[in-house]
Amino acid sequence: MKFLQLSVDFQLRSKILTVQNSYNLLCRNFDAGLAECCHHERISLLAYSPMAMGILSGKYHSSDDSGPPDARMNLFKGRYSEGESRYNLQNPKLESAVKVW
Repeated sequence: MKFLQLSVDFQLRSKILTVQNSYNLLCRNFDAGLAECCHHERISLLAYSPMAMGILSGKYHSSDDSGPPDARMNLFKGRYSEGESRYNLQNPKLESAVKVW
């Protein structure tokens, strides 16, 4: 918001047109306040990880299933720890939610 106000105050040509946030059925943080701000300022959302790192694709069928050996989470173990914690792969409700999806 501060940049938007400064761009108006100093008549800058630069304007924020879009934000790229993680957004999918398992991660709806954008809806909690930022969506309203973006709507008001006419800023669009470019959804990052719409399939929740492959979880919503059915690639990982259960919390104990590590998926195919060539899956990114297996090829690059540890590099996706933020995403793994964001989606809480050990949550028992996650498996049933993905099956319904």
